[in-house]
Amino acid sequence: MRVQRLADAGTTLAVGETFLVSIEASNLKAFHTAQVEVVYDPTRLRVIGGPLGVDRGTLFVHNTTSSDQKMLGWLPPKQWVDLSKPLARIVISGDRAQVAQVEIISGTIAVLRMQAVAAGTSDIHLDKLVLRDQFGQDLQVSSESLAIRIAP
Repeated sequence: MRVQRLADAGTTLAVGETFLVSIEASNLKAFHTAQVEVVYDPTRLRVIGGPLGVDRGTLFVHNTTSSDQKMLGWLPPKQWVDLSKPLARIVISGDRAQVAQVEIISGTIAVLRMQAVAAGTSDIHLDKLVLRDQFGQDLQVSSESLAIRIAP
């Protein structure tokens, strides 16, 4: 995962600051489908904008010509928030069923628009990461979590 700030660079975010989190994948062999669950602390962070603030990644867009794009399989993201834990979970799913198989592919699975809402630290991590090939076989994957620090 990668964070892109919408304000000036630095290592700590300010309360109210917005940022993007890109869920990236590289060197996927015969990639076909993805199901990803993103987990974070909703008392420190929130997803903002559009349909849950989650945009379709480049892996689910096919460039048919230099100016034309075909949107591939994408389910509306689902979000659950439990403030008693505190825990928020976003489920992201998509597939490339409508295009020819690509032997090796890299790109983004999704981009989340987020905002820091309270001081402290929140991890953003992938609780479930299931990537499959066209035959339904799981692809070997590894993931990393991301610590977001928010100044008072």
